[in-house]
Amino acid sequence: MSKTILVVDDDELMRTFIATVLREDGYGVDTAQNGKTGLNKIKNRDFDLVITDLKMPDMSGVDLMQAGLEAKSAVPWVIITAYGSINNAVEAMKAGAVDYLTKPFKSPEELRHIIRRVLKEADAEEKIAFLTEELGKQYPPVEMIFLGDKMQKVHEMVRSVAATSATVFIT
Repeated sequence: MSKTILVVDDDELMRTFIATVLREDGYGVDTAQNGKTGLNKIKNRDFDLVITDLKMPDMSGVDLMQAGLEAKSAVPWVIITAYGSINNAVEAMKAGAVDYLTKPFKSPEELRHIIRRVLKEADAEEKIAFLTEELGKQYPPVEMIFLGDKMQKVHEMVRSVAATSATVFIT
């Protein structure tokens, strides 16, 4: 199953360019010409990634991302902008973007590289979350392991020593 990506940009030429590059790579692509339309699509459909322009007339990319993350928290975001600055990049990353790209792109390959990396990282995080959950199902909760007064004392000792770099052998 191919990944689905939403591209939100008020610049029709840039939006079409990005969508074309992504479709050539086999991704399912949907587009929106502004933040409000993009947010509507995010609320009504699942995407594996959202790419948005930072500066748009109706809603900034950061505002869109914040609203989108409230609706679908697990979706990674890439912010693109023609107004590249360190402050903009820091603001976007603090708000939740996983990457930041200035336009015009040096080449379509620059865009492809970032998209592949972001999607690969998202897949890895999803697998880790799944495996952690499955692993948690295999072992009893800590409360069950440390039943009884003597085991509670062991648990207290484990918790106090855990914050140190000391090596401890419990028998």
